Amino acid sequence: MPIFAALFSAVSGAFGILIAKMFAARISIRAVGVAALIALTLGLVVAFNLAIAPFVQAVFSTQYGQFLGLLFPPIAGSVVAALMAFWLVVMTYRLQTRVVSLTASV
Repeated sequence: MPIFAALFSAVSGAFGILIAKMFAARISIRAVGVAALIALTLGLVVAFNLAIAPFVQAVFSTQYGQFLGLLFPPIAGSVVAALMAFWLVVMTYRLQTRVVSLTASV
């Protein structure tokens, strides 16, 4: 009976360590994914704001441009960049699912 108890404790301990490693791997992969999405969003916001800043400065200096400034507040660049990031993620997911379905049917 002591041999069975030692075997049971060794197997359950190894199983517990395996589950803990799998859980830690999933959490780390998700953390890297979230960090990548944050970096992508920030990069797109900066790129969009840098690309549109000269245009906005030229347009908003006129009287009509000041009226447009009321319609499109400064946060609009962040919203457009976030929408572009969302579209990029959706397209990447669609590409991934197509690749997986093509390789799975081979």
